Amino acid sequence: MKRLIGVFVAGSLVGYTFGYEQGDAGEPSLKRRALEAVGVYKVKDDHERRQRALEELQRERLDSIESAIHRSNAPQ
Repeated sequence: MKRLIGVFVAGSLVGYTFGYEQGDAGEPSLKRRALEAVGVYKVKDDHERRQRALEELQRERLDSIESAIHRSNAPQ
């Protein structure tokens, strides 16, 4: 049991030191790199890209509607 606790404590210290050095250097965490390798962030990035494109289309449509309203209300 003491051996297991010793291994756990040593592993935690090494992992903490390694993670702290990565964070201090501005590198992504081990968790983020593992999730990127699996493709989780690709799905998230694709969703965010699609959402931005949809919002841009909605903004353009709203602008064109407002432009048409302003043109029709302009004195002639």
